[in-house]
Amino acid sequence: MPVTMVPDAVRQCVVEHLIHQYGYSQLPRVAAHVLQLVFRELEHMWSVVIFRGVERVAR
Repeated sequence: MPVTMVPDAVRQCVVEHLIHQYGYSQLPRVAAHVLQLVFRELEHMWSVVIFRGVERVAR
């Protein structure tokens, strides 16, 4: 099933499972204006496109 066809609740469960599985932890909530992006690799074209889009919107 393509990722776009997966219901939001299922996608959220998968993401939360992967975050727990790989031991990712959030920074303390002290910093209010911080965005965290996690990419498996930055060499893929879409990683750069997503990063630049998030950066543009965050400004």
